[in-house]
Amino acid sequence: MATYLNVSKLSFATSEELKEFLPPNIVDAHVHISKKEHCYDYQLNNPNKWVYRVGVYQEYEVLTETYKNLFPDSNVRSVLLGHVSGKLLPSNDYISEIIKKTNDVGLFCTSYDMSSDFLEEKVINGGFLGLKPYCDNCNPKVNGADA
Repeated sequence: MATYLNVSKLSFATSEELKEFLPPNIVDAHVHISKKEHCYDYQLNNPNKWVYRVGVYQEYEVLTETYKNLFPDSNVRSVLLGHVSGKLLPSNDYISEIIKKTNDVGLFCTSYDMSSDFLEEKVINGGFLGLKPYCDNCNPKVNGADA
């Protein structure tokens, strides 16, 4: 498992100080989760892209533990997305598994080569709320605003 920042050792306002400020219900409206095996090897050791320095993957259990540490008195729900530039289908399947057994929701991350019938089937049967396209997954032969 990846090493993540231990927020409990940082000097921030205490949860007691934030208690009156934080609402009882929080929605994290855009969070990516995936497993290590959803990443390509080059992503795991690539210091050249800032996004890989932040974190290449984060499993759901790590995310929920982080929420408990940051917001101990709040109920946090997430809009989950998979690993966009990794192995897209296994990552989306992981999101589907999570949203089917939790109170969270998810968006299916797309690629330009997925048919509309395929996408419809994945959204309906996977329990997703909808689609989330990314420029990273556009047709590489199409440039700029046309992508």
